[in-house]
Amino acid sequence: MRGFLRRAPASRRDGADVLGLGAYLVRTLSREHEDRKLPPGELADALGREHNAKRFMGLSILHAHEEDDVGEVLFVARVFERGQDRSFAELSTFLLEDGAWGYARGILLHGEHLPRDVTSLTRERFVGLAELLDARLVGRGADAEIEDLLHRVYVGEGHTEPARAAARFAGKAVRDRGELLAARGLAGALVGMVVVVEPTSPWRRIAGPSEAEIQLLAVDASHRGRGTGERLVRAAVLAAAERGLSRVVLWTQPAMREAQRIYERLGFTRDPVRDFERDGRRFLVFVFSR
Repeated sequence: MRGFLRRAPASRRDGADVLGLGAYLVRTLSREHEDRKLPPGELADALGREHNAKRFMGLSILHAHEEDDVGEVLFVARVFERGQDRSFAELSTFLLEDGAWGYARGILLHGEHLPRDVTSLTRERFVGLAELLDARLVGRGADAEIEDLLHRVYVGEGHTEPARAAARFAGKAVRDRGELLAARGLAGALVGMVVVVEPTSPWRRIAGPSEAEIQLLAVDASHRGRGTGERLVRAAVLAAAERGLSRVVLWTQPAMREAQRIYERLGFTRDPVRDFERDGRRFLVFVFSR
C-alpha cells in the first residue's frame, strides 16, 4: 500500500469528480470526513450532478508525503466550468483505513490566488498563502456549524430574536436557500459564510428577475478585520456572474456598519427606495451592478 498515495488518491478522486462518479467519491471518503453524516445515496447523487458542466484538463501532483497512517498530497487541477477557468490547488489529507486511503479533508486555493508558475509551489508556500486567505473547503454535512455560527452572529449580537432563529437558521433550510459559500480557519472551525440566492428561489426576498440576492453574511468575531467577509462577498458576486446575473442585491440592518463598509468598498450602492421594515426592524438595501 505504501507508495500508492503518491499518485492514486488525488488523481483518481479528481478524475471521478469530473466524470460524475459520485458513488466512488463517497466510497473513498474517510470515516472522519464530515460528509459521512449524509445518506450515501443522497451524497453520491449530489456529487454526480456537479460534474455536468466541468471539463477536466489535467492534474499535477507537486508534493506527497506519508507517515504512519496519514498521507498528504498537494496537487494542481486544471478544470473549466461553464466556460470559466476554475483551476485550483489543494492540499489533501488522506487516512489509511482498513487497507485503503480515504479522503479526510482539504485546504483549497483557487487559481487567482496561485503564483503564475504553479509548478514552483511548495507545501510551505501553499500553506502560507492559505494562512493569508484563511479559507478552507466546507462540506455538505456542516449543519451544526452553520447553525452555531449564525446564532453567534445574529442572535448573540442582537440582530435576530431567539424565537425566530430556530427555523430561519436550521442548517438544511439555510442550504436550501441557494449556494452556500463558506470559509474555515486552518484549525478547522467554520468562521464565515454567505448564501447566494437566485431570483427564481422561493427564499428570494427582494431580488428582481435579473438579480441575485446575498443573504446571511456572517463572520465570527474572532476573524473580523482579516478580509474574510470581503472575500466571501467577492465570491458571492462572482457566483452570481457565473449564473449570468450582473446585478446583486442585499439587505442589512443599520447597526451592521462593519458589513456596510465591506459592501461600499466593493462597489455596492444604497437603494433607499427599496428599504423595508419587518418584525419591527428596519432594513437597508444595497445593490451592485457591473
